This record gives sequence, structure tokens and C-alpha cells, in this order.
Amino acid sequence: MTWTPEQDAMLTDLVKTGGEPYSEAAAAINARFKTRFSRNAAIGRGKRIGLATPRKIVIRTTKPAKAQSKPRPDIQARKAASGPKPPPPFVARIADVRPGNVDLVDLAPDGCRWAYGDGPFVFCNHPRVWGLSYCPAHSHLAYRVMERRAA
Repeated sequence: MTWTPEQDAMLTDLVKTGGEPYSEAAAAINARFKTRFSRNAAIGRGKRIGLATPRKIVIRTTKPAKAQSKPRPDIQARKAASGPKPPPPFVARIADVRPGNVDLVDLAPDGCRWAYGDGPFVFCNHPRVWGLSYCPAHSHLAYRVMERRAA
């Protein structure tokens, strides 16, 4: 659909002088001229004929202050009811682990898969961490958690 000069004039009257939003201006033009212009079509046409004004850019020189919120008693009660936090899990050092020296065929289904040796490999066979292939000490070696970077 193309815009006619009458539709441009009506759009100018509604938006610039009347202060109507583009959605209502498009609805009024559609009702009068039996067209099917969308809100976005009206915005685009308004920009092309010079109606749309650029948004004002506000540059702040200071950071806005955060509003101090009061502690909510229901959250504090839930935190107190949950009890103390559990201690961090025990991480065994590799020096504390004595390998089981088990062949692959003798390896338990839940045994640690950490391999020792260069030739015929033997395995640790200590109980694995759930979801991993290694015991706690070897998973500590195999999977390293990124340390937080100091700011």
C-alpha cells in the first residue's frame, strides 16, 4: 500500500499537532480511508516525512543511588529455619590415596578409573564420586574449578 498526500496530512495532524500515538493514528487513518496500515507502518511513514523526533539521550554523570530496602522478616525466618550451612566436602590429597593396583578386568563398576603405569595399566579402584569417573582425590586432579579472579 502506498501513502497518499491526504493520509500524510492526517498522520501529521494526529501525531504532531494532536499528540496521538502512532497506533491510534494508524487506526484512525485505517477507519477513514479503509486501509490496513500497522502501527509500524505509521512510524516508518512518520520518520520519512519528518514527524518522528529522535529520542532524548540522557547522560548521567553520577550513578543513581540504590534504594535501601528493609530486610523482610519472612526471608530472615526461612534463613534461620534452614539451619547452619553444611561443611565443605572433604577433598583428599593425592598423597593420601593408596592405589588399588587393579587390572582393568578386575575393576569394580563403581571403582575409580585413574590409571597408573606406562605399559599394562593398573587402576585406583577407590569408590568414585557420583557422576564422575574418579575418586575424590583424583577428581580433584582431573577437574579443576576456576578460582575467582581478584578484583
